[in-house]
Amino acid sequence: MNEILSELTQIQQALCFVLLAAVLVQLFYTLFFYLRLLLHKPKNSPTTLPPVSVVICARNESENLMNFIPVIMEQDYPKFEVIVVNDSSWDDSEDILKALQVRFSNLKVLRLNEDLHRMTGKKFALTMGIKGAAHERLLLTDADCFPMSSDWISNIMAETVNEDEVVLGVSLMEREKGFRKNFFRFESIHTAINYSSFALAKSPYMGVGRNLSYTKEKFFSVGGFKKHMHITGGDDDLFINEIAASSTIKLNANIEGHTTTKSPNKWGEWWSQKRRHLNTSSLYKFKNKFLLGLEPLSWWLMWFSVIVLFVLRTPTLLVITPVVLRYLLLYGTFIAIGRKWKAVDAVWAMPFWELVLNITKPAVLISNMISKPKRWM
Repeated sequence: MNEILSELTQIQQALCFVLLAAVLVQLFYTLFFYLRLLLHKPKNSPTTLPPVSVVICARNESENLMNFIPVIMEQDYPKFEVIVVNDSSWDDSEDILKALQVRFSNLKVLRLNEDLHRMTGKKFALTMGIKGAAHERLLLTDADCFPMSSDWISNIMAETVNEDEVVLGVSLMEREKGFRKNFFRFESIHTAINYSSFALAKSPYMGVGRNLSYTKEKFFSVGGFKKHMHITGGDDDLFINEIAASSTIKLNANIEGHTTTKSPNKWGEWWSQKRRHLNTSSLYKFKNKFLLGLEPLSWWLMWFSVIVLFVLRTPTLLVITPVVLRYLLLYGTFIAIGRKWKAVDAVWAMPFWELVLNITKPAVLISNMISKPKRWM
């Protein structure tokens, strides 16, 4: 090895050092973060389960309400209510919710009328739902989400012991046919692996509003969303980023505690979602932004070094050995997590989807620099 290195030019030696450093950073993320998630074991349900208010915000989602609310209402849990905030819908949502209320006594509906003098967007609707909740413990999801089992609530509540605890759940895109759909599902898995493993490593930075639990006291202790009410999105990630330091963050990654949702139908829809998410992530704490930025940066440095080293005719074995090691460990970890989550269908092409993801993210970032994403209504 020393003889091989001595035959390299200074530029080649420097690039080999960059390559090795980049791969070591990648291995750090795999071994320190992702491996925690793979080895994480869910807790058994406690003997005493707190009453829960499931809060759902919906705007023109009549079909989803009709399909998914009955599934949520049939959860095997001793005491819970479901609050649906009908946020100024003009479709058949109101009629459907009235019919569901006749069928389910523990379904509460809050109707918000269009008002130009109030704050628009999901945060206002969610705040109204939380204020109207009868129980202290909240569980948030969306109208288009499907619980993976009748024990969804029980699984999330298995992590709750104290009132200050925040429980992060996992929510993935459901399995659908098509190249585009498979990528969207992989991206949701990649995001879930990131925030789940970071939370287990005591560095929580976000959750997803499709599967998230905290208390009313925790919500109002920081004034709800007032610090970022003007920002599009952030009802899950910015809120978790804000309260993480003063909270005990727990994770339930058990598949029976998952929810799933349909992926966007078009690239443009996914693009808009990513623009909104990156717009909010710019407000994360420096530590979180550093950790989230270092991993893709090291990926770019790794491949930049590999390409230039090959151009300079560096011995192939010297170049590909650390890269192959990196992919074997990372790919094996993702496949193992995918098996636990019954999502191998989207993980088996991880090296290719990782390439697509690491190209699109900078493109989304540049797009946000040119123009701000629109507020959703």
